[in-house]
Amino acid sequence: MPRTIPPEFFDYRITDVERYASALSGARVEISQLLPGRLRGRHTRIRVPAGEISWIETNLPLRGRGQFPADAWTLSLVTSAAGRSLQRGTEVRAGSLFVHEPGAIQDGIYGRNFSIVCIGVPSRRFERCLDRVPSVRPGHGGRIWCIARASPIGRANLIEHFSRAARTLRHDVAFRVSSPAVESMIDDLTSGFMIALRDADPSAEQPALLEGAAIVRRAEVVLMSEGEHVLRLDELSRATGVAKRSMSRAFRLILGIGPATYLRHYRLNEARRALLQNGDGGTTVTQVARRFGFRHLGRFSEQYKAMFGEAPSVTRGASMRAGHAS
Repeated sequence: MPRTIPPEFFDYRITDVERYASALSGARVEISQLLPGRLRGRHTRIRVPAGEISWIETNLPLRGRGQFPADAWTLSLVTSAAGRSLQRGTEVRAGSLFVHEPGAIQDGIYGRNFSIVCIGVPSRRFERCLDRVPSVRPGHGGRIWCIARASPIGRANLIEHFSRAARTLRHDVAFRVSSPAVESMIDDLTSGFMIALRDADPSAEQPALLEGAAIVRRAEVVLMSEGEHVLRLDELSRATGVAKRSMSRAFRLILGIGPATYLRHYRLNEARRALLQNGDGGTTVTQVARRFGFRHLGRFSEQYKAMFGEAPSVTRGASMRAGHAS
């Protein structure tokens, strides 16, 4: 009789985007914090050979970029969201359903008090699910398969069904050690998702959002390619070929902040990444601040603390202690 592989369980309290990204071992994802405040959240996941279930909750707006797993389809239901949340320039709200093909590009804006339940389904298993719901078929052939919103009639019940399953995942120890129970839940949620998708209303594309998201992505590509070189807004405008007024409109529409504020927050996120990664004592807070364009150390410390809820020296000290302990 074959031996049953026990489920792989992961439960992580989110307090920092960099540490969170590091905790997602093997995931190709980059996360940045868009607005000041103490980040709070939780990511719970359970995985068996038949697939996986994840429940992610965060309190502050985040920007996520990366790539979905190459060996599974990812089915996602937004269970709560406040403020604007987007998937590749298409708005999503509580009750939004979206499906990503294996290896699809992740490009999301996640608003305040955002909560989502995701199901990872291996390709062959997903094809069997399609056979059970023949009216649902891949439609566009793009790397993102579809975005829709559950019908008003069943939306509340669908959200409650997925939320109840997520609470079971997080709190029921007996469930978490039973591979058959996890597989049964994956099948149940996948079936419910596909039926809801069959009856859902396709999300209408909004040209202004799509254009704005494309401008933001173009700016991000330029910023990442510059490494530690600090760009001013006029330099970013020239490098992207986008007028400053158009860029300002796009950033406010997509991220809820102007490009100058975004650039400052981007540099603060990069500074935090540097402080967390240099745990050997070779780099000081002052050096990191200057590297990312902060000439006034006191102002840098104030902005950093407002953004992340702790002084840069505290981040640096924790990183050094972790480096000495490893």
